[in-house]
Amino acid sequence: MSQRMLLMLTEKLDKAQRRMARPEVVRESLRLARDQARLRLAVGDVVFQRLSGESSAEHAHTAGDGHDHGVELQGGKLAMSTSSTTGMLEEGNDSPVVAINQPLLEAYNAMWDAGRALEQGDPHAAIPPMKRALEAIERSRAASRLYLRGKPPQGDRGHSQSAPCR
Repeated sequence: MSQRMLLMLTEKLDKAQRRMARPEVVRESLRLARDQARLRLAVGDVVFQRLSGESSAEHAHTAGDGHDHGVELQGGKLAMSTSSTTGMLEEGNDSPVVAINQPLLEAYNAMWDAGRALEQGDPHAAIPPMKRALEAIERSRAASRLYLRGKPPQGDRGHSQSAPCR
């Protein structure tokens, strides 16, 4: 399930909750919270895979434990590690890897906030962080479309996409 679909379902639940019994709202909200948690874990796995080659975002680390993945789990949220450049290019914070992963970290953290609100049976409070997560995913998607060599495609200017220009 996508973040956009979760947002739409949460907005629908938010509108319908006035006509629903509280236990039913909580039950539906918890179902959405589980879906949000699965999606959050998938986003966290993408971040960790890109930064460290490992596939799990939610395993515990402590300062000085001997391995740093470039991100740290702080209060349930992920943050870029200040002590490591694992997975980063030497250019610094404007590198393509950071440009992709920073929005994914923002999405992960917004998903965390949305999931907590849903777990408490409050779909209305989950909507703003869900929107932030969706916006961050869109920024990450745009950042991943980097053209490192040559010019990016200019679209159709009377040339067929499959035939080379002469």
